[in-house]
Amino acid sequence: MGHGLVLWVIYSHRTVTGVFRSLNGSMGHGLVLWVIYSHRTVTGVYRSLNGSMGHGLVLWVIYSHRTVTGVFRSLNGSMGHGLVLWVIYSHRTVTGVYRSLNGSMGHGLVLWVIYSHRTVTGVYRSLNGSMGHGLVLWVIYSHRTGTGVYGSLNGSMGHGLVLWVIYSHIMDWFYWHGLIPFICYVYKVFQNKCPVCRYRCFQMQYPHHTYHSFPNTI
Repeated sequence: MGHGLVLWVIYSHRTVTGVFRSLNGSMGHGLVLWVIYSHRTVTGVYRSLNGSMGHGLVLWVIYSHRTVTGVFRSLNGSMGHGLVLWVIYSHRTVTGVYRSLNGSMGHGLVLWVIYSHRTVTGVYRSLNGSMGHGLVLWVIYSHRTGTGVYGSLNGSMGHGLVLWVIYSHIMDWFYWHGLIPFICYVYKVFQNKCPVCRYRCFQMQYPHHTYHSFPNTI
C-alpha cells in the first residue's frame, strides 16, 4: 500500500497538476523532498537501494531536475549543489557504492558527475573555484581510500585519471595564462628576451606585449 500510494501521488501530480512537470513552485520542491524522505524513512528504498525502483527513482530525480528545472543544466543555485552533494552522500553512506566503488553504477555516477561539471558548469574546464579543486581532491581521496586505485595505481582507470588531472591542470594554466606569456616567462628567467618581438623587455607581465616600456633592441 505504501508503494502504491507513493506511485499514485507521483502519477497524479505529474499527469494532473503538472507539479512534477514544471516543478516551479515551493510545493513542487517540498513534494520532491517529501517523497525522498518518505522513501528513505518509511519504505527503506533509499536505505538499501537494492531494487530497480530505488535506482529508477534516483535516476528519475536526476533526470527530472536536469531536463525540467534546469538545476543540473546550469547548477547555479544552492539547491543544485545540495542535490549533487546529497546524491553523493546518500550513495556513499547508504549503499556503499562510493565506499567500495565496485559496481558499474558507481563508476558511471563518478563519470557522470565529472562529465556534467565539465560540460555544464565549466568547473573542470577552468578549475578556477574552490569547489572544482575540492571535487578533484574528493575523487582522488575516495578512490585512494575506497577502491585503492590511487593507493596501488594498478589499473587503467587509475592511470587515466591521474593523467586527466595533470592534463586538466596544465591546460587550465595555459587557458588562463596563455602559451605566449609562458614562453616569455621562460625567456625572462633564462635569457631575459622576448621571443615574439626580439626585444629585451623591462616589464615581462601578462600580457607582456602590451607592457613594453622603452625596449632596447638586441
